[in-house]
Amino acid sequence: MTIKTSRYFGVETKFDCSNRFDEHRVQTLMGEVPQTKTIVGLCNSDTVFYDVGAAIGTMGLFIAHFAKKVVLIEPDPVHANLLKRNIELNGFSNVDLYTLGVGNTNGDAQLYTDNKTNGMCPSCRSGLGHRKSVNISMRTLDSLFEETGVPTILKMDIEGFEYEALEGMTQSPQTLFIEIHPMHAHNPNLPARITELLSPRYKQSYLYKRNTEWLSKWELQQ
Repeated sequence: MTIKTSRYFGVETKFDCSNRFDEHRVQTLMGEVPQTKTIVGLCNSDTVFYDVGAAIGTMGLFIAHFAKKVVLIEPDPVHANLLKRNIELNGFSNVDLYTLGVGNTNGDAQLYTDNKTNGMCPSCRSGLGHRKSVNISMRTLDSLFEETGVPTILKMDIEGFEYEALEGMTQSPQTLFIEIHPMHAHNPNLPARITELLSPRYKQSYLYKRNTEWLSKWELQQ
């Protein structure tokens, strides 16, 4: 393990890196510096931030410097173990970690994974070429909100399982940042389906394509 310090937004965050890919991830935030900067700009002393699909914490732990509370959700055991270590490294007292997946039901589910942080991104969507699968707990976002309160801001990056997760969210955070993965979901119409699901409650303020991902921002309609 190697400890690396990443510097963005006027703060420093430490990360325990298990390989060179992790080191690259913490130094570049995996190309998500603009998105993270936008979220930082929305934070204040009352902000509760949910990071759904937190990986090793490159976004969520930076947000923890600026938000009142951060809830990290990471179902993959290997990523979650490193994420727990990174929370401890930084001494955060305002961060909670849930090692589980989110979907439209509460129960058990299969997570498909390469069982390492430098493999394919884990997903509850099968058929993506992962080498292994593990049994995990699955919760709806609504059931988690009952424990933590409804967040102010929620970011989601869960590799093709976005629609199922959003089906389990009838309560409404003020702002959503969702990475939509139509290829991983085996459904090219996934962005349109998510728009149909969210548009009664939310106004979509941008949606643009980056490689195989659609990045979208949604603001609760007044």
